[in-house]
Amino acid sequence: MRLSRAFVCLIVVAGCDRAPTPIEVVDRGWQAHARLVAAGEHAPTCAAAGVAMQGVFDRERPAFVAALALERDKAKLEEVRAYLEAHDAEYRDLETRTEALDARCAGDAGVTAVFAKLELPDGS
Repeated sequence: MRLSRAFVCLIVVAGCDRAPTPIEVVDRGWQAHARLVAAGEHAPTCAAAGVAMQGVFDRERPAFVAALALERDKAKLEEVRAYLEAHDAEYRDLETRTEALDARCAGDAGVTAVFAKLELPDGS
């Protein structure tokens, strides 16, 4: 079956118009965080890690900002509590990787700056 171009465009536009669900916000935030940590882990030096991580942060900033906003909204956070609990092992693994990278590159200003930006990605 061949869809008309107008129908395909309508489907794409309609899909983009809705706001992400709280679970989608959580997933996007954690996926962005995982990409940021992976960039640091795969860099040959801590200086290169800081640069690579900054690039990911810049590209993924909207996901980090949305995740922080969700974290600050107690009602929405409650909506995803069961989901977070069900995926606790995955999130703990990412936390462990983040802590290891932070410890390995604790003396690097670039890495430290990116981790600080993760705390307040909206600049507040």
